[in-house]
Amino acid sequence: MADAARTFEILADPTRRRILERLRRGPVAVGEIAANLPVSRPAVSQHLKLMKESGLVAETRRGTRHYFALAPEGLRELRAYVDGLWGDALASFAVHIEREPEMAETIAQFEVPPVEKSVLVACAPERAFRAFTAEIAQWWPLASHSVGRDQARSVMIEPRLGGRVFETQQDGTQSDWGRVVDWTPPLRFAMTWHPGRTPETGQVVEVFFAVEGAGTRITLRHRGWERLGAGAAKMREAYESGWGVVLGQAFAGHLAREA
Repeated sequence: MADAARTFEILADPTRRRILERLRRGPVAVGEIAANLPVSRPAVSQHLKLMKESGLVAETRRGTRHYFALAPEGLRELRAYVDGLWGDALASFAVHIEREPEMAETIAQFEVPPVEKSVLVACAPERAFRAFTAEIAQWWPLASHSVGRDQARSVMIEPRLGGRVFETQQDGTQSDWGRVVDWTPPLRFAMTWHPGRTPETGQVVEVFFAVEGAGTRITLRHRGWERLGAGAAKMREAYESGWGVVLGQAFAGHLAREA
């Protein structure tokens, strides 16, 4: 708890949060960070020192220049703490539900398990992450898995937190699929998911990239079906096979052609 409390204290400062957002795009030198902030370079160095001590960033040296980047281990520890809080909250909620049988029965009617698919590819996580995100238009089966179907021309994931995920059709019309809600290359990214529907009905699709042997295990988890109400189970059934095609055939095939 002490380490997590210290991390939250550090991130309470708006300047440090802006630095963290900048580091999401990759390693950067102190001078470049300071050039885009309304504070002095010594002040930025002090902020980075505190963030480094907390385990949020890592420092490397290239010649006389110092570069800083996000430290995945520190972010994982922070996420583990937040996940722990969420787990405690769910446990507490479960106890409450057990005391309310009628409420539990009502909620159970709408509880739908996530769809989870995985595939092992023969490349490093960095390559797999880039292929899934930056190259999505090269392998996504738009003719069968899109809003416009045979009219769909391309699909794009904007590589940043809050970035759009959208398709573009032959006449230039764009259809939103969702928004990026986590961008942590090359380990994970997540997006809301509502192609052809309003954002209020959106679920969450998470994609994880983990080293496994000489390759990378990509795991996709599609959750939050309850937001679709009575049609949740039917929609989930369609995606159970749909994600198998997208991940196991289209994406894996794209990388296999490089081998």
